[in-house]
Amino acid sequence: MRSPRYHPPDYWLLSLTFLLIAFGLIMLSSAGAVVGFQRFGQADYFLRQQLFSFAVGCAVMYVMAIVDYHFWRRFAFFLLIISIGLLVAVFLPGLGFEAGGARRWINLGSFLLQPSEIIKLTFLLYLAVWLEKRGKGAHDFTYGLLPFLFLLGIIVLLIMMQPDLGTVSIIVLVSIVVYFLAGAPWRHLLIILGGGAVAFEDIQSFAVARGGSHVALRRDPGIDAEIRRRHYALPVERIEKMKGLKALCLTTSSFSWIDGKKLAERGIILTNTPGKSTNAVAEFNMYMMMTLLRKIPLIAKNNWEMDYDNFINDEAKGKTAGIIGLGQIGSRVAELCAGLGLKVYYWDRKTKEVDYERLELADLLKKADVIFNTLATPTEVKGIITDEMIKNMKQTALIVSTSDPIYNSELILQQVAENKLGGFAFESDSRKFTDFKGNVMVFPEQAYLTKETLANTSRITTETVLSVIKGTPINKVN
Repeated sequence: MRSPRYHPPDYWLLSLTFLLIAFGLIMLSSAGAVVGFQRFGQADYFLRQQLFSFAVGCAVMYVMAIVDYHFWRRFAFFLLIISIGLLVAVFLPGLGFEAGGARRWINLGSFLLQPSEIIKLTFLLYLAVWLEKRGKGAHDFTYGLLPFLFLLGIIVLLIMMQPDLGTVSIIVLVSIVVYFLAGAPWRHLLIILGGGAVAFEDIQSFAVARGGSHVALRRDPGIDAEIRRRHYALPVERIEKMKGLKALCLTTSSFSWIDGKKLAERGIILTNTPGKSTNAVAEFNMYMMMTLLRKIPLIAKNNWEMDYDNFINDEAKGKTAGIIGLGQIGSRVAELCAGLGLKVYYWDRKTKEVDYERLELADLLKKADVIFNTLATPTEVKGIITDEMIKNMKQTALIVSTSDPIYNSELILQQVAENKLGGFAFESDSRKFTDFKGNVMVFPEQAYLTKETLANTSRITTETVLSVIKGTPINKVN
């Protein structure tokens, strides 16, 4: 198995590789220290994880270096079949993991596996073996080009269903290069390029239908951020390592990313900072609504030129507002809407003693001209708004959200793009409004960030910590 034809390594290549790795680790140790401490109680959390991956990578590199590459020839077909099976497995309920509208990962508990990264290697290995066995037969249209395109097409289809145009582009480009290095005629290249040009728009449309937006067609760093947020939320096991911890006082109003019940079982108090940004977020909801009513996304995407025939603006007065979640923020949104002359209805898990009428959720979505999602999002309410409810909304209805999605965001984006909804405004640090068609406005996560909010945070957090020390904790959420 070990290659008898040993030759010294390329020290220049190795040096450059390790130099890049060292630079990355230095940047990570600096940029990830604060986040690691906030989420996991360890400033070097991300650095240690990366060092572990580096050690594993070095071990694999060493093994691959000492093994004669001809050894892998006999396993090429089986490795490809396993890789294709893993690509299919991402769509299995309970096994596949979805984030940012993309379903590219397999949840293995302690880590996530991305099969499309594996098939980059296994398909290239199989293709090289297959071309070697075919010899000059690879130059034939029937026995060379068609089988090549058939197998490549299967892999492209499975990856586009995730969707992941970036990986598809790499696999297609490398496969074509290998195919022609094996001696395929130029006329095959012309056939592939011609067919690829025709199919490209259809491939894009297919991916948009699967992912709801062009942002899902490329490597989106925000998706990785969402994976970390959802899969690596602050685990109780990390908190247990903080010996003598009596309370965990959050400076955020949200707390669904921590298992409060398990903390309570261990005698640890969990608190948040309620009301710190109520007015800031409520006012921002009004701003988001106004951008949609005044067609700002459409005007901006039209080079800031007003189209007086197609961009007719709307006024807020006389519209119907539907508030989902009548907590502190939702109540303030309702007050501001009423002040602007909107008729206010609401839905909440509990009936409130307010001047507004409570409707069932499906009826609220049917009736409202503007829907405001201000609902806190514990696990039990995720997906509470069904696809059918979205499809039954008014064609001119607007959706404004400063909370985590409790609906199918990709369906809403698709409905707006097809003019089946009037508009959608939400916050995201990774997406831009230019990524979407129609009256869609994307803001950075700024709704809460005002001078008043920061002052409130300091005051409420201080009061909470002092109350915990005195043994009479306030703002307790577990």
